[in-house]
Amino acid sequence: MQRYSLTLKHLCRGDEAVGAAIEAINTLEPLGGTRELARAYVTLASLRMTRSENDQAIDLARRGERRLSPVRLTHPTSLPMR
Repeated sequence: MQRYSLTLKHLCRGDEAVGAAIEAINTLEPLGGTRELARAYVTLASLRMTRSENDQAIDLARRGERRLSPVRLTHPTSLPMR
């Protein structure tokens, strides 16, 4: 869903992209701190920044960073893309 969200973003389908990113977060959140969850938070933060929703974007980026702690990564933007 996170990758699908990025695809929708590039197709200029912003509302659908946000929905897919939120769905990815809701699906992954119960699984705990994973790289995938951190990517989903970063994706949603990026979408929020694109929409000038900067306060929400900062909050989401911080959530993503906090979720990385259990997997011992320190920076969500350093995650490799597969």
